Amino acid sequence: VAKKNPPPMDLKYFTGKYHNMAYGDIEVKLENKQLVIHFQHHNMTATLHYMDDVNFLCTNSDPEFAIKEVPFVLEEGKVKQMTLTCNEFIECMPYDFVKVE
Repeated sequence: VAKKNPPPMDLKYFTGKYHNMAYGDIEVKLENKQLVIHFQHHNMTATLHYMDDVNFLCTNSDPEFAIKEVPFVLEEGKVKQMTLTCNEFIECMPYDFVKVE
């Protein structure tokens, strides 16, 4: 993050609704030039800071969920999905969220 690399595409292309079969929906919004995740089943948000390639550093508003790397997957130049993780004492499995719009 400290390198302040430019993202591979405009941040607006990462915005939208994402779905995971186990969790449900999240929404990524562009707020004050920053990507913010809004969770359907948690009263918290997470801020995404660009790192490199298609990887972001995710800082959750609830510190128990940790600060973790979030890789995105591109397919044919479009954002297809992202993978979220948190502290293992909360959930040890990664969650793949597929973009729905």
